[in-house]
Amino acid sequence: MKKKKNNILAEGEATGHHHKVVGDSVAVYEEVYGDNSLKLEVHEECEVTHQEHNTIPVKPGTYRTGKVIEYDPFQQRAREVAD
Repeated sequence: MKKKKNNILAEGEATGHHHKVVGDSVAVYEEVYGDNSLKLEVHEECEVTHQEHNTIPVKPGTYRTGKVIEYDPFQQRAREVAD
């Protein structure tokens, strides 16, 4: 398990914006599940911040995060949702 030092969950593709976990008792790990998802361990309530919207409170627990995929029936293909 590789612990991330910056606690960033996802980075924007064009603007440099990002979703970041802010709190004293949190850890973000990568390379846990063999895909691009992350493991988030929260021991005390924390927040996920982003430059363009309100913070999101996160209760204690263990979470798995990943990319959101959308399906376009007109093009008949799936793609990652861009932030």
